[in-house]
Amino acid sequence: MKKIAGGNIDKYMVGGVNLNSYIKGDTQPEKVDVFCQAGRVPALLLVDTSASMDDYADILKNAVIEMINTIANHPVAGNKVDLEVVTFDTVSQINIRIPATEIKNIVDSNKNIKPEYANRLDFSCVGGTPTGYALATAIQDIRERYQDLKDANKAPQCPILFILSDGEPCVEPNLTQEHDKLLNQMKTQIKQMVKANQIVVVAVEVGEICEQPQNPAQKKDREDMHQLMQEITGLPNKHHVLQARNIDELQNFFKFTSSLLVSSASGSQDTTQLNQQDLSQKTKPVLR
Repeated sequence: MKKIAGGNIDKYMVGGVNLNSYIKGDTQPEKVDVFCQAGRVPALLLVDTSASMDDYADILKNAVIEMINTIANHPVAGNKVDLEVVTFDTVSQINIRIPATEIKNIVDSNKNIKPEYANRLDFSCVGGTPTGYALATAIQDIRERYQDLKDANKAPQCPILFILSDGEPCVEPNLTQEHDKLLNQMKTQIKQMVKANQIVVVAVEVGEICEQPQNPAQKKDREDMHQLMQEITGLPNKHHVLQARNIDELQNFFKFTSSLLVSSASGSQDTTQLNQQDLSQKTKPVLR
């Protein structure tokens, strides 16, 4: 496991664009239309907790908690965002840390995350990276949550799946063939769902994978991972592939996520439009 040093806070990048002045999630509007017609926003955060992610374990916990608190404190999004948090590795397998739950039920009366939920975010990073199995669980859970919201007449928007990973899929040798077959099935299914506006997928490359190595073999591995992350988004381009090269950038990604979910819940961003948008354009600095 290699240590990734935190970067300069004024130069952190996500999607290749400076985000220093684009954190809308912590800015509250003066007036809010409580009758906003935007529907519920189902979101699922899928986090790689393989051994190579160990340097980020504490940062991930704190960033997820901050994201939840930020959304909960928004007067509209706090009542409209549903969140599920799932981690994956080859030791604890697929771990549903927080099942699909309304944000307002994850926090206390002061709109801070409840201890029982915070404790579930004590990430332990071990083992390999069963990406295919993780995606299968995430897609199934998203489909079920969307249908539950629809059956309850809660007008759900297109669900958003965020996946964070720092390396290629890796499972036990006896599972490789089964896993790779499932992964290919998931990529095909996601592509179909994205085309039908049934899901939005944002893939985040973490750490050294964002860099370009000189070694030809390593370079080929990185290119394969970049291609996989693009395919996971279901798009023919890299519009929904973001990069977090260090700790500061990873923290900033979660702030961007808060902003995106707040915008979607408050009606200023329709999630069905995201599949046609380059998310790196959405992360450009906004003049205040």
